[in-house]
This record gives sequence, C-alpha cells and structure tokens, in this order.
Amino acid sequence: IRIYEMILRCLNAMYIGEPDNSRLKLSVRNSLAMVYEAQREYRKALIEIEKCLDIAIRNDCGYIMATLLSAKAFNITKLVECKVLGREQIPEIIKLSQQAYCIATARGDKKVMFSMDIFLKKLFKYIDGLENQ
Repeated sequence: IRIYEMILRCLNAMYIGEPDNSRLKLSVRNSLAMVYEAQREYRKALIEIEKCLDIAIRNDCGYIMATLLSAKAFNITKLVECKVLGREQIPEIIKLSQQAYCIATARGDKKVMFSMDIFLKKLFKYIDGLENQ
C-alpha cells in the first residue's frame, strides 16, 4: 500500500505529463483498490474505485469501465453483507452490475461478462435469502 501511495504522490506532483499521468493514476488506483479488497477494506476500495471512475470518464478510458463498475458493485455488496450499508443499496448494486455487463457485452469482454454472470447469480441468491428471512 505504501508503494502505491508513494507512486500516487509522484503522479500528483506531475513529474509525468498528461495523458500518461492520468492513465498511470488509473492503473495504480485500480491496483490499490484490489489490495484493499483483498484485505477486506471495502470502504477504502470503494473510494479508490470512485476515483478511478472519475479518471476514466474524464480521459475517455472506456476499456476499463466494465471492470470498475463491477468492482464497485462487488464492494458495495460486501459492505451490505457486513451490515455497514443497508439493504437500500441493492437496487444500486443491480444497476451497476447490469451496466458492467452491458458494457462488457458491447466490448466483447468475455472475462467480465463471465464474472458478472456469476456475480449476478450470487447476488440474486443473496437477495432471495434476505427476502425469506
């Protein structure tokens, strides 16, 4: 984590010019989000994913949007499961998941399509379990 943070400080100091700077920030922040996910720090991961989405939108980096949207849906789901966020987040999770799936389909990204298919099946199974409680 410290290495990623040090790289981000250097990028923020603009030692590397645009557009390479933004693309590197996107890559580093996305990697940092994955580390936070692995450590089950879903809130921190979500913050980094939001920053990635902002960078991707501002710099026309559509190639990573499906991955970021699916990661956002995953982290919000984990926060709901941990009861950090409430069930009212479920419609947002479904919307993000559908957006990720549609973008992946349009881009022909079979990896994201496959992972989103599995994620959505687990999500709907989880929702069914909540409704039966």
